[in-house]
Amino acid sequence: MLDPAQTETLARALGDSPETVISLHLLRRGLGRAWVAGTPASPRAVVVENLAFDLGEPMAFGTDPAEIWTLLAEIDDWWCVNVAPGVANDLAARIEDTTSRPVAFEDDIYLTLRHAPSVSIHPCVRRLASIDLPLLLSASAGFEPSGFAGWEELIAESVAAGAIANGKMVSLAYVSAASPGHANLTIATLPAHRRRGFATSCAALVVGAIVAAGGIAVWSAGVSNAASLAVARRLGFAEVKRRVYLVLGDDACREMERTNPPPRSGGLSALDADIGHCTILP
Repeated sequence: MLDPAQTETLARALGDSPETVISLHLLRRGLGRAWVAGTPASPRAVVVENLAFDLGEPMAFGTDPAEIWTLLAEIDDWWCVNVAPGVANDLAARIEDTTSRPVAFEDDIYLTLRHAPSVSIHPCVRRLASIDLPLLLSASAGFEPSGFAGWEELIAESVAAGAIANGKMVSLAYVSAASPGHANLTIATLPAHRRRGFATSCAALVVGAIVAAGGIAVWSAGVSNAASLAVARRLGFAEVKRRVYLVLGDDACREMERTNPPPRSGGLSALDADIGHCTILP
């Protein structure tokens, strides 16, 4: 695992952008593991494994598909990887050749907003505070405090807004990942309460708080998630970047079959400390 200084070194190398905000948040909070080819200060490739939510969906950074595949081959039980478009085709071919499993492609769209949305707020929607913890703790399983150890930590350290109907939380938006310059939103609405403007109103309040604090709001969703992207564009989010999900065939297994992993260019070394997780391949 990385110590705080090494985590910050790697974070600076990755840079602060809409595409890296989730990875930076996970590493700084000890919720992610980084696999690095090179050093934290000068990585040739980085794969960040999410240990808190979206399990089995690592993010890869770098321009060399061979280096990225070497890192991925060290990780168990992943079923899709998020990569830059420039490496997607080559990396997919390497995965298929090695695992004999087909790889599907899906664009991951990144949108940002730098101003408060001009939308009317539904009367059932409000910013959440510690007084709302009982509502969150008793909420449906459809709501999870992604990016935080629990609801208490999320309310104390993040920004959240919710829709309350009949004494229950029915829609929720919050900052699930933050870096110095960006804040990524997570939104969920119970199926029976969709198409009532709850998600739009919740997100608008959260975005307003992000912008007021000097940050850039980030929204990301797969291209097939039309409902999510429609809400984002309704609020004024504009597309700024695309990455690509490479999804392994037979994803129900959620298991990586590594029949012929590529040779390592050096031994593995683990760095242990309180913040972050890292394995470095020289």
